[in-house]
Amino acid sequence: MPPNPHQVVKLAVYSEPVFGLLDSGAIPNVMSDTLAEKLRLQLSSTKRRIVLADGSTGDCAEILQEIPVSIADIVARLDFMVINSLPYHLIIGSPTLVDMCSCIDLYHQTVKVRIAVGSATSG
Repeated sequence: MPPNPHQVVKLAVYSEPVFGLLDSGAIPNVMSDTLAEKLRLQLSSTKRRIVLADGSTGDCAEILQEIPVSIADIVARLDFMVINSLPYHLIIGSPTLVDMCSCIDLYHQTVKVRIAVGSATSG
């Protein structure tokens, strides 16, 4: 589990329960390499590196497309960069949060997803 559970939400990837950080400052959606391995997703090595919010760098193992993620009662198919040494299972970035019309209430620690665009269904 991530270091501070108040910063994360419960999600599901391929029906596997995970914790994800909703990060309005992140551009890509990011998945940890440990989660990708747990889900037995095929990864190939790339030479791409990404700079994380704390200034550290991570190796991008793969870019995965159309991964089903349950957020609230919406199932969205999202693209992810797979990064090593990530402290969370998933980081959901700003473009996805905007596309899903997300309303994050920090005081009450709740998230509402109003609609989903693209490949999403109610679940």
